[in-house]
Amino acid sequence: MPKSSQNQTDQLFIEARQAISQGRPRAAIEYAQKAISIDHRQSRLWHLLADAISISKGPAAGITILESALQDHQDIPNADRASLQIHLASSYLKTSDLGSAATSIDLDLVTALDDPKLAARAGYLLALCEEHSGALRAFECALAKDKENPELLFNAAAAHRSMGNLKAAEKLYDQVIKRAPDSYPAYWLRSSLRKQTPGNNHIAALQRELAKDSTSVEGRTHLNFALAKEQEDLGNYNESFAALSSGARLRKSESQYNVEGDIQAIDTIRRSYSAELLSQAPGEENRAGEGIIFILGMPRTGSTLVDRILSSDGAVDSAGEPDTFAQLFYRDAMQAAGIRILNAETQLKAIEKSTEIDFAKLGINYQEMLSRRAKHKKSQYIIDKNPSNFLYLGAIKLALPGAKIIHIQRNPMDTCYAIFKTLFKSAHPYSYDLADLAEYYSAYDSLMKHWRSTIGNGFLEVRYEDLVQAPEATSRVLMEYCGLEWRESCLQFHSNKEKGTATASAAQVRRPIYADSVQLWERYASQLEPLKVILERKGLL
Repeated sequence: MPKSSQNQTDQLFIEARQAISQGRPRAAIEYAQKAISIDHRQSRLWHLLADAISISKGPAAGITILESALQDHQDIPNADRASLQIHLASSYLKTSDLGSAATSIDLDLVTALDDPKLAARAGYLLALCEEHSGALRAFECALAKDKENPELLFNAAAAHRSMGNLKAAEKLYDQVIKRAPDSYPAYWLRSSLRKQTPGNNHIAALQRELAKDSTSVEGRTHLNFALAKEQEDLGNYNESFAALSSGARLRKSESQYNVEGDIQAIDTIRRSYSAELLSQAPGEENRAGEGIIFILGMPRTGSTLVDRILSSDGAVDSAGEPDTFAQLFYRDAMQAAGIRILNAETQLKAIEKSTEIDFAKLGINYQEMLSRRAKHKKSQYIIDKNPSNFLYLGAIKLALPGAKIIHIQRNPMDTCYAIFKTLFKSAHPYSYDLADLAEYYSAYDSLMKHWRSTIGNGFLEVRYEDLVQAPEATSRVLMEYCGLEWRESCLQFHSNKEKGTATASAAQVRRPIYADSVQLWERYASQLEPLKVILERKGLL
């Protein structure tokens, strides 16, 4: 390209970027289009055009621009083509369309390029799409060219963890901590990979890090959760709970969360989704949602275990824990309520007005997104195991009457303790205070009672204790309910190296079914007494 043309595109690029930062998307569109007319092969120009159009006309319009660029201009250089694919995948992710995001990236093209940053970005996006084997491949490609990068080492470790390569993950977390001692999530994730032993643990190292005055609040949070896990493994239960309580207090101190907001939202759902409304749900003859399996309930109740059992069938794949249904639900509810920004105040109005949305359309949009993931995996069934979908069970029945819904229950005390000792990345903010946890659990239980009274036998309920104590009999019930054929391999899920999972149970599901966690809370009976008192007062024990 002549130097004058390059200078012109450079100037137009700068002007377009400035226009976006100044809130002038239409001007940015004009600048970007002029630049593309000079040289359509530069991915950065298409990125700006798509972003400006997304701001002006919505995400779908921006996605169309990127797709057209890739389809209509085959002379775009490979590095720019890969960059466009990654930008397209990122755009799809913003709309919760994980299936389209995953298929946007040509991993062969990305890994053939000598660009570790591009490969790392592809790996990150694939991990968000629950494409853990592809993410691992991308991260390893990037690491081959940038072996000392702590962020790459961390992401590669996470991908190995998701794929069940736990020893490889631990070695990589060790390298992360050596190169970047303040990468505190690595300490917690490393501790979660295996059961620690008296001769092989990190307790002394964790205590040394905690003793440093320079350790941040975030760092102390992760270190305390890691220490609690390792002390529990060694049977030091008092020390474990002391560390856990410290970590939970620190996590809560950084949050403005108020459990009353969640309780009000749950109460509003219960009032809005009345028996009268749910009596209008289509019958079983309506097949909308067929092929979709929801696994829901409180977290840490065995949903990943059920997911692995069901997905041991080659016809079944898991989408992990996407928030796709919630995103679509609130998008439609906000439109119905005339709300532009969702917050604690507007959420209740959105829930109330959600009863007026077009549930058939909601179901079609959701199924299209999940079906793209299933088609990509060449599977007939797709699992959505986001536990918080219990909030939307009524809407799911109205929108997707043909879907299968499995509710996992577990002893309330075991459930609450398992949640309390888990350091979630961002979800479940009620989990870091025993009183908040008890109040939220009570609200969840009340909502599930409501769904039982209004939906009846519209979903299957399975007890975690039955699953771990009578695994074959309970698994047969699960498979039959979903219309799947029972196979002995259903209980050999821990040997499956092809399917990954990034949930908090990623390490546990690499073991055969075990019942070690049943009544585990009793080891902390005195410490959990405040929780028990509230649950007893509410009639839950």
